[in-house]
Amino acid sequence: MHLSESLALLKSVMVTMTAAPVAEGRRQIPPTLTYNPDMPDVKPHSTRWRVDWRGYTIEPGHPGRATMAISASDIAFLRDAIDESGLGAATELILASAEPCFRIFADGDATSAPPGATRFGGVPDLPDSVAWPRDEAGRFGNFFAQFDFAALARRIDAPDLPREGMLSLFATYIFAAAEPVGVKALLSPAGSQLMRADRPTADELVFPPAGLSNPVFIRFEASFSLPLHSREFQRAIAAVAPDGDIADFEIILEELRMGGPIGQLLGFASPYNHTDFYRKLYFHRIGRGGYEYQDYWDSMEEYQAVLVRSHPELAERRRQRFDEAKLRWLFDHRKEIRAETARWRLFLRIDSNRAMNFNIADSDSIYFFISSAALAKRDFSRMEAGFTQG
Repeated sequence: MHLSESLALLKSVMVTMTAAPVAEGRRQIPPTLTYNPDMPDVKPHSTRWRVDWRGYTIEPGHPGRATMAISASDIAFLRDAIDESGLGAATELILASAEPCFRIFADGDATSAPPGATRFGGVPDLPDSVAWPRDEAGRFGNFFAQFDFAALARRIDAPDLPREGMLSLFATYIFAAAEPVGVKALLSPAGSQLMRADRPTADELVFPPAGLSNPVFIRFEASFSLPLHSREFQRAIAAVAPDGDIADFEIILEELRMGGPIGQLLGFASPYNHTDFYRKLYFHRIGRGGYEYQDYWDSMEEYQAVLVRSHPELAERRRQRFDEAKLRWLFDHRKEIRAETARWRLFLRIDSNRAMNFNIADSDSIYFFISSAALAKRDFSRMEAGFTQG
């Protein structure tokens, strides 16, 4: 499939965003994108993946995402990575898919930080009338981060975020990477009188293995991210650049992890193991947890073709592992899954790191998500999270 054909698949239902002008040499997210949800697939490698992660085809009246820019230097780095991995034919597709984000770095000990300062770890600063969230057994939720949005607005260009108030993030249920993390987010109004909470012991926490992390200041560096978690995105690249090496491309992009970032604000959640949290969390949200382990194909025909190509013993093991009833549900609800997952976006990723003395699931990362509509309304009451485990 040629790039022109791939992009043509996006032309039918028009969704428009107003794009603010940006400085010369910086790229805007395209202000107008289209998508045809009723166009039949030409082949399993359909490039209709864009709706999975952009969030443009969402409920009527939603304002869409605010425009942020990707720097010219990041675009140059991305072009070099594309060329080096032999994906030149997919350059336009990849560049159009890049979304701005902020890499987060530890920036010193925050033990003596003033109340309400933006930081990771330690214990939370809360209004006198607000208690540290606990689970049903009375254990303290693991505290991860707090953001002073007013101060943050003076430091980074992130139009989607609130301009006031302080957000505190807790996990009130953590058990295993196979299950979603329970999240409690508190948004304290601007001007709240904040007090630093008393420090509990690790055994009093919801998830003692993560322990009590060290408080650290954080700084932000503008960057970009790609939806490499998306099977459809990967297939779209392969369709237009079949001789390229996507795995090599990902290795080159890992250079962005060099220099010690400990997290990411906004952008995409694209873990090293390609966990698609957008779909995984949706399955659990609707009572179909575990379907993510059946979610590898786009049609029964594609699944059957894999069985035909497999060695008889492997084909039989696959028949035993994969439930055809669940597969049919996934195939029959493709549009619904695509639309629902498109409504969610990454808010924050925190990596296991030494600065915080934080470790989850053998040096993995935890990802916090929010729906685009909720973020637009400044409603953090129904955030979700998950973590990887290598």
